[in-house]
Amino acid sequence: MTASFIVGKIYFVLPLAFFSVLAGFRIPRRRYFILRFAVCVLLSVAEMSLFVYFFGYKPYNFFVLYVIDIIMMLVCFKCSVWTALFCATVGYCIEHLTERIFELFAVLLPHDCPEIWRYTIRTVILVAVGAAIWFFIIRRSGEKGIVVDNVLQILAVLFISPVIIFLNQYALSFIRPLGSPEAEFCLYLISAMFAFVGILFEYSMCASKRSEAELGVIRRILCEEWERYDNEKANIERINVKCHDLRHQLAAYREKLDRDELQSIYKAIELYDSDIRTGCGALDVVINEKMRWCHEYGIKLTCLIDGRKLKFLPEHEIYSLFGNALENAINASIVLPPEKRIISITDRSLNGMTIVCVENYFSGQLHFEDGLPCTTKNENGHGYGLKSIRYIAESHGGMISASADGEIFNLTIAVPMSENAALTAGICKVRPAGM
Repeated sequence: MTASFIVGKIYFVLPLAFFSVLAGFRIPRRRYFILRFAVCVLLSVAEMSLFVYFFGYKPYNFFVLYVIDIIMMLVCFKCSVWTALFCATVGYCIEHLTERIFELFAVLLPHDCPEIWRYTIRTVILVAVGAAIWFFIIRRSGEKGIVVDNVLQILAVLFISPVIIFLNQYALSFIRPLGSPEAEFCLYLISAMFAFVGILFEYSMCASKRSEAELGVIRRILCEEWERYDNEKANIERINVKCHDLRHQLAAYREKLDRDELQSIYKAIELYDSDIRTGCGALDVVINEKMRWCHEYGIKLTCLIDGRKLKFLPEHEIYSLFGNALENAINASIVLPPEKRIISITDRSLNGMTIVCVENYFSGQLHFEDGLPCTTKNENGHGYGLKSIRYIAESHGGMISASADGEIFNLTIAVPMSENAALTAGICKVRPAGM
């Protein structure tokens, strides 16, 4: 068993194992990960070397290595069998793609090309293709990594691997004896394309599954917010009635209370007695709710908006839309110095669209992903507040955009206006909070 033979086996097994691990980089690792990985690689090299030494090159040996690769993923990572199968399939597709690209280049090399140059070119291709797949596909596969839990995904994985492994190897065993370089070149090209399409297909299915799961979470959150809106609306109505009664009762005791006590009581009543009138009841409810937050944290909330432009939207969606936008702005403002605790809400009409802008100061650095800022609450990407805003806007043919200019964060929500909303457009002013 020569050194060249061993090196050749390592050049197959090591990239296969590495690319499989790369596909599952977001999966929680088991203890002693590096040791487990090294042992699995050594076992794979030993298995392939001994198998080829005793039985020769047989196509089903590649299937044995594929199974060992699946076992390696289970040994090294805390994952299900189906996730291990997914990663092993992706790893094999990437390794297969690099090998076929190398074979395409090898056709151009002279027959007396030294082995060291062949391995150098092979290594460069491995690194270049692996880096490209990582940067453009795997790295962008989503914060939560791989989701393999439906029958279609599993069947797709089970179909891709045998096709790439067996058809390619058996086709080569028939074509090589013919001595046709053109036929080999075409087979390598088709095989490389199939491996690349397999990688794209695998990750596109994962992305689709994550989107479905994310949409389910957003809908559940919206349902909870709608229930909260109903409760908040009822509470505000009760509070307003009580505050109205208190005002009349205080009139009878005006002579018995000193001026400071009276002003203190009136100030407390005004905090809960809503005089917000935007022309949209749902918007009044959410602004009144967040106004109390602003008063508590000394945030100045200024709202110049005509709620009548938004009345074509369901009340629950208006509550969720502005509730999430204001909650994010308040959370960003709380940690700032008092002079920068300012939130502004404005609207304008443009080309049949109602455009709402929410602006606030923020501190630190914002990183954007998929057009939305990553959340600072945890390390798993942006939260669902902005996603639910985008979901509501897009469900009505609108859109949202988020941007950071210096210390000011801007959230713009654009939704097509109905004809009635356009006819009644005007401006309503809400007094600033925290003044």
